[in-house]
Amino acid sequence: TTINTAIDALSHAVEGMLSVKASFVSNALALTSIRMIINCVPDLLQALQSGSETVISLKQREQLLHASFLAGIVIAQTGTTAVHAMGYSLTYFKEIDHGRANGLLLGEYLKLVEKVQPDLSGTILEGMNFSEAQQLKELLDELLGDKEEISVEEIKQYSKRAIQTKNIANSVVEPLEDDLRTIFTQSFAK
Repeated sequence: TTINTAIDALSHAVEGMLSVKASFVSNALALTSIRMIINCVPDLLQALQSGSETVISLKQREQLLHASFLAGIVIAQTGTTAVHAMGYSLTYFKEIDHGRANGLLLGEYLKLVEKVQPDLSGTILEGMNFSEAQQLKELLDELLGDKEEISVEEIKQYSKRAIQTKNIANSVVEPLEDDLRTIFTQSFAK
């Protein structure tokens, strides 16, 4: 869906800023992408409420395409982080769309970053006109709707898989396996 694709692009831009390989240039591109995606949120919410993505204008779709392109440039330079490491298991084993999987996790991961690196998370959130990561989580929850079920055993298995990936070491805030379990648990709380 357009919503899942937009959230995937948002995840790419945010994760680019959360990468150990982030630079002034990649951060500038990421923030531009983030702002462009956030500007499209009213149309995405309207599509959700109407039950039809046809209400998303061609102009908004072009803006999302441009934002996705910029976010792609960002992750080509920075790589992805813990969010993608965790999202892969959701896609592989639970058949959750890639962008949706990242969106389900992004808010909770940014909450972890907010505790450890408040200036960095603050810069990202400022680009969204938010003051705290909880606001992003609430927006993503609204855009993504009802959440899939995930068991405690799946959370343990997916956390164990994710902690072994190179994406974790690429994260400015490198989570522990316990952090990953908490992120999964909180992300799927109803």
